[in-house]
Amino acid sequence: MLTAVLPKTPERLADRFEQTAVMALYVWLMMRLWPDTWTAADWYPLLILFSEGLVVIFLLIRRPTDQISMRWRDWALA
Repeated sequence: MLTAVLPKTPERLADRFEQTAVMALYVWLMMRLWPDTWTAADWYPLLILFSEGLVVIFLLIRRPTDQISMRWRDWALA
């Protein structure tokens, strides 16, 4: 039963790790930029959160691929 939940290949595992890492970084960004009080000058952190949130959403809803490079150079360049 548990094997149906876990990714079957190292590529899928790397894909899930990437999604988890990006989500964790976005939550950290939200905690850092969210204003404590709302004033007229607080629009720019919300704009940054919105634009970065779109990237996170597109990353999370994309179709999984079967062609992920496992070479460390490709990952370092990305």
